Amino acid sequence: MSGWDESYEDFDPNKDYSVQVQKNDGGLSSTQRALQKIAESEEIGAQTATELYRQREVLERTKGRLEESESTLRESESHLKSIKSFWGQTMQNWFGKKPRGDAGANASKKASPSPTKPVSGYSVSASQPGSVCHSSGISSSSSGDHMSRLANKKVPNTREQQIEENLTDMSSGLSRLKNLGLTLQTEIDAQDELLDDVDLAVQRNNLKTQSMNKKMNKLLKK
Repeated sequence: MSGWDESYEDFDPNKDYSVQVQKNDGGLSSTQRALQKIAESEEIGAQTATELYRQREVLERTKGRLEESESTLRESESHLKSIKSFWGQTMQNWFGKKPRGDAGANASKKASPSPTKPVSGYSVSASQPGSVCHSSGISSSSSGDHMSRLANKKVPNTREQQIEENLTDMSSGLSRLKNLGLTLQTEIDAQDELLDDVDLAVQRNNLKTQSMNKKMNKLLKK
């Protein structure tokens, strides 16, 4: 066998090259799929942040209306106390004990002056506490921009360079996703506290309404 034949048998470029190309193609497609998943996750995170912001607006409006309702109930309770005091004084004047005259039938019928009872004055104290104010800071959730830089990106010369660039983009995208997740978690925790405040305000309004209804019914039955 000649030297050329021996060197030809030892040299197999197709085998080594095809394996290397397969590896590069597989790595490139894997990084591209990962970048696509990261972009989709960022889009979902941005939509979630928008929904959370709208939900916060609704909760804050609800909380504000409940605080106004609670303040109105306090005023009504104060007015009810005034009405109750006035009604009690009026009933005392109308149906209080009258002084008795002499029952003897004397012919002279002397007019004896009837002692007048001094009417005790009454004082109405109306206390109106101020409305409770809750301050709730709005933490705006922000998400990173999506990878719109692909249009201006230079095409790398080799697959290795493109894979390396994709890996760098993946690292940046994962960092943005981490920050977005932390922001969303902070907003969710803040809205949980806001929900607790709304629930307590509803309970306070219900208790005050029930108490006022009982007092009104009791006053009307007198």
